[in-house]
Amino acid sequence: MNLTTHTPNFITLHLAPDGADTNPGTQAHPFATLERARDELRRIRQSGAPFRGAEVWLHEGLYQRTETFELGPADSGGPENPVCWRAAPGETARIVGGRPVRGFAPVTDPDLRSRLTGSARDRVQCANLNQQGITDFGVIRARGFCRPYAPAGLELFFNTQPLRLAQWPKDHSLPITGVVDAGSKPRRGDTDHRGGVFHYDSDRPARWSKNDDLWAQGMFGTVWADDMIRIAALDPATRTVQLAEPHLYGIVLQKKTGGYFRFVNVLEELSEPGEYYLDRAAGIAYMIPPEPAENPEILASILEDPMVAMENVSHVEWRGLIFEASRGLGVYLEGGSANWIVECEFRNLGMLAVMMGQGVDGPDGAVHEFTGNPVARRVGNYAAHLYANPAWNRHAGTGHTVLRCVIHDTGEGGILLGGGERRTLERGNNSVAHCRIYRTNRLTATYRPAIMIDGVGNTATHNRIEDLPHSAIMFEGNDHRIEYNWIANVVTDSDDGGAIYAGRDIAMHGNSIRCNFISGARGGTLGFRSGIYLDDQVGGVEVFGNILHNNSIAAVISGRHIRVENNLLIGNDKALSIDGRLPCDRHLQVLKALPVGEDPWLSRYPEVARAPQDHWGKPVGMTVRFNVGIGCQPVSFDLGIDTTFVALEGNVEWKGDAGFVDMMGGDLRFRAEAQLPKTFPWLCAFHFDRIGPSPGLHGASDNNLQTEALTEELTKL
Repeated sequence: MNLTTHTPNFITLHLAPDGADTNPGTQAHPFATLERARDELRRIRQSGAPFRGAEVWLHEGLYQRTETFELGPADSGGPENPVCWRAAPGETARIVGGRPVRGFAPVTDPDLRSRLTGSARDRVQCANLNQQGITDFGVIRARGFCRPYAPAGLELFFNTQPLRLAQWPKDHSLPITGVVDAGSKPRRGDTDHRGGVFHYDSDRPARWSKNDDLWAQGMFGTVWADDMIRIAALDPATRTVQLAEPHLYGIVLQKKTGGYFRFVNVLEELSEPGEYYLDRAAGIAYMIPPEPAENPEILASILEDPMVAMENVSHVEWRGLIFEASRGLGVYLEGGSANWIVECEFRNLGMLAVMMGQGVDGPDGAVHEFTGNPVARRVGNYAAHLYANPAWNRHAGTGHTVLRCVIHDTGEGGILLGGGERRTLERGNNSVAHCRIYRTNRLTATYRPAIMIDGVGNTATHNRIEDLPHSAIMFEGNDHRIEYNWIANVVTDSDDGGAIYAGRDIAMHGNSIRCNFISGARGGTLGFRSGIYLDDQVGGVEVFGNILHNNSIAAVISGRHIRVENNLLIGNDKALSIDGRLPCDRHLQVLKALPVGEDPWLSRYPEVARAPQDHWGKPVGMTVRFNVGIGCQPVSFDLGIDTTFVALEGNVEWKGDAGFVDMMGGDLRFRAEAQLPKTFPWLCAFHFDRIGPSPGLHGASDNNLQTEALTEELTKL
């Protein structure tokens, strides 16, 4: 196909990995680097000729990045003439933050072989990275609940499959059998930085050689806060572990949940396909291939900075590209407007796929809340800063869209979706739509959701999210829409969590959780995994028209001015749990940080300003109406809630089948003979068959129309 265009003043350039930056950038003689194409676009546009848009075609192959590709205001397009960086038709263009590794061969060193077990001695392969010019191995970092997002150390990817560090146990965890010293408890203000000391019950570590880079990863006393901490001392004789720094809550053995962990980065436990170990001192990588393969492609991640940074850029598109094998972020966006990331794949990254808005500098340790310095291109302990500064504007820009992308096998979540100003309720109008997101917690298990939303007026819609150890979507702020998402098999390795989650902010008015399908958040030591979780007093959220299926709890609702209406609750252990938790100091901090006593807050959400004087701590304005439970009663009241403030109407238990064509297969049309929609005709207005990604390209404006149409149909009914 000839991709050269002859439209006057429309610019077309070509790139290929085997091109040359001395070439003219044509299809026959392409450039080699993104920077050369960017600079050529700048040169042409500076000539003064009218600009009608541009396309940069990336042809087949690997585009290796050793530093961030930067775009600034001069690289912007216009509303009718965007600048598009895209894969050539039918070709696979991969932007890679690492380098190929070659020369893996069986281990012959007798001392090394003696440290391996059984058949692993003949299956482990090794390669000298130093000899291939790879000398920056990065470091393994502490990571987990209330810790900063952090770049991964060097990782290996075998034919696009991520390998995991050698560890033990493999498919379960080792119980903590006793606590010698809980260590410091930073969550309680204890700042002497003392690591905990605890016992385990196994002889296995007695065969390991001394290892100064041994780590413990697990749940050290709570079921919602994972952590990975370096081991300062291991005593196999007394079966004792001493951690190098504290866990946020200290080491505490709860009666129901206990504590549990696994050892990570253990050469002697390199024994299963898909595992690796890096001897940083010698520069030698060891691995067991995950599958037999001739001439496999093995990539080592190198780049810690974002692969692409777009700052104050507008009307730029990335289409059809693969971003992979990097230690940090895929694409960073700050400021600007109307940038699109379309039909791209983000895989095998150490942190996130896309970040919209600034992060924060701050301490490297675990802190629940603090005030740091907002910075570009770094996530840091974003959540702790936001907790202490709920009015934080991360300057994400407006009108950005991530559309029909695939995101998987990232280390610490999928997308940070910011935008908007809480003080003025100015909308960001940024969106994530029609994407498939799965396995985005390779390195950190909890509070790193597939989509994290903050600010004002952003949207997560029509996404398919699955196979996560914790939440699929978390949100802060106002006027967000979380709609038509298909979510399954999440909150699998934690407890006291929800597939869609928010907490501790009674000023979260205008948020809508509508028409989502959420299934399989169930089990756990507490049995407290839920489809939707509004935790510790949330205010002003609408939970409307969702299908909540096969969860331990369909939804946990705590707060005031919450509408829980027209939800279909199928096969949950408990349906709607409306509970009476009390406010905490953070609720008042939010009200002080936001100008809730002034317009536009006072005119749009007047109930927020008067909340402290209006039955503080009571579920004022709570409505629970027209919810249908299949297999259980639709509503229960828990934790001493004062039910006199809750408006109940039309909640019923249905004894029959829901009547979907293939619910778990994603076909949410009602069968022709189904009785449920005939009995409750309002169900037909929700168009459940639209849940999840659709074949068409639907942007944010289309979703606005869909929401308006739904509201109109329900009003008529």
